[in-house]
Amino acid sequence: MKSSVTILLIMSSLIWDSYGQISYPDSAVTKYDSSSTNLLIKELNYYRGWNKKDPCQISTRLQLHAYRWCRYIMNKHTSEYVNFYKHSTFAPADSADLVLPKNSDEIIHLVFWDHRPSAVEVVASLMYGVNRADHSIIGWKQSSSHNNVMLGSYSYFGVAVFMAKRDKWWVCYGVVNYSTSN
Repeated sequence: MKSSVTILLIMSSLIWDSYGQISYPDSAVTKYDSSSTNLLIKELNYYRGWNKKDPCQISTRLQLHAYRWCRYIMNKHTSEYVNFYKHSTFAPADSADLVLPKNSDEIIHLVFWDHRPSAVEVVASLMYGVNRADHSIIGWKQSSSHNNVMLGSYSYFGVAVFMAKRDKWWVCYGVVNYSTSN
């Protein structure tokens, strides 16, 4: 009986759209995606190792910056055509906590899905460009400038992934900050 109640509570927070698809209220789904973030950290270091580069260590400073910037740009994303897809060098002048630290580099990515993606789908899309939605662009590995940053001579990084349901799309922002110093 308890499992039936749990299922009913979960189902009551879902909304069925006119096509019979499950839809989620925005307030329930705009969030930091810790599963995707943790998997992305592993994949980034795996990719560095595959390319004979030392793994990066998590920097609390860079992690906090990645989290803040990713949250900031996600909150600016209000629809498919109204978003703030920019690097933190475009942070408001009065927001010192959003400015990337010196000796650092940053890669960001915006990806759309027509369904709620798993952590594996998120990481595959950010890294390699594997995605079904028409709006998505190539992954970091296929972009020479992004790939150079991922394989750069950095010792530290901070990583954040945020996910939200906007209109008909699931939207994901990924931010990775690299630095030579902690």
